Amino acid sequence: MKYAFRWEDAIVVVSMSDPQLVERVGTFLDILPVATSAAVDVDVDVDDLNAGGFDVFFEGRCCHCENSEDCFLAVTTYVSASFLRKTCHLVLHSGAVLIDGQAVLFVGEPYAGKSLFALTAWLEGVPVIGDDWIAIDCENRTVIPFPKTFKPRLSFDSLSKDAQQKIAEAGFVEGRMHDVHRLVVSRQATGMLRYVERKSISRMVLLERTEGTLSVSPLPSQDALEILLSQVVPTKSDSVLAVLQVLEPLVNRAACHRLSIGENETRQAVLRLLEPN
Repeated sequence: MKYAFRWEDAIVVVSMSDPQLVERVGTFLDILPVATSAAVDVDVDVDDLNAGGFDVFFEGRCCHCENSEDCFLAVTTYVSASFLRKTCHLVLHSGAVLIDGQAVLFVGEPYAGKSLFALTAWLEGVPVIGDDWIAIDCENRTVIPFPKTFKPRLSFDSLSKDAQQKIAEAGFVEGRMHDVHRLVVSRQATGMLRYVERKSISRMVLLERTEGTLSVSPLPSQDALEILLSQVVPTKSDSVLAVLQVLEPLVNRAACHRLSIGENETRQAVLRLLEPN
């Protein structure tokens, strides 16, 4: 059976035989999947294996999954990746949280801890727009939440009791993908911005891991602009240069900073971000 997921200007089609699993994917992405019999290309194809497990196909690649949790993780990941390839919105490889009613972007190299930073902020009661990809409405200079779940590289058991309780109430799944353990948190959780919401951008933070202690420092204008431009993700958008109109004001008013985070200092870094400018 084929199911269509719609977000903004894009539709992603998934073929799978388990309606409960596809409904669960839709719940976690906060997008209602609709069964379709239309003659359309399939973006994500799931095969049930007689010997157990699943094979999930995406763009000519196959991800073998031993169980339904791993299959859920793969399908959720590939649906988000399909939206990335289909949208005409400009997308940044960035997370974003909401502070004082405006979006604060945070960028960083792979494994800099963007997902952990976003999850920690959410656990502290900070509204979260996204942890890895955000869309930009260049005309209105606003951030649009992207259909992607939290997927930090940690286990439920490694969290504090308070964190476990909040995540359990929100809904979560644990699984493995490409030999990496992931904790997946539903986008329907209280404190996650809904797709209809648009937020203006107030500042940008570069997350960096350090062997020292937590520190905040200004990011030179040229460095800030180069970093922000380097975070543009290839999509169907033909307005990449328009990102300058959105991001240059941040640079010009010195609203870009480097946030160096020492070991086990993610919570302190979030609290530092909440301090008045």
